[in-house]
Amino acid sequence: MLNRFLFFSVTSLCLCFTTGCTPSTESGSVTEAGSATASVPSESQTPAATGISFHTGDTVTVKVPEMHCPFYCYPKVEETLTDLGGIKKIELVKQKAEDKIDDPRIILEFDGDFDWDTATKALEEAGFAGATVVSGK
Repeated sequence: MLNRFLFFSVTSLCLCFTTGCTPSTESGSVTEAGSATASVPSESQTPAATGISFHTGDTVTVKVPEMHCPFYCYPKVEETLTDLGGIKKIELVKQKAEDKIDDPRIILEFDGDFDWDTATKALEEAGFAGATVVSGK
């Protein structure tokens, strides 16, 4: 059973990298020739709130819609946010299966000051555009 799970996990990991599980951005695309094209984000893609900050003791739930797999995406999101400082704990919400993310929410607990605008920008630069706070403070 364990060998079957390990094989499935490794296979899923390989599929993740070969099928483009890495995050996509909505601000551009790649043409058949491989050159990038940019597009202007629509009003629905523009963040509604700015100037949000969190402090020691706050806990929030964040939705990261471009986070698709637990093998690359979640660890990259975790690393990106942890590198900003002020985070005590990051936890992926419970998923239906261990090999994919069907609910792209994470729970953040803070042990210092944390600026959400900076986090949003860092996540966008890492390929995870559109992250939003969905609950908590």
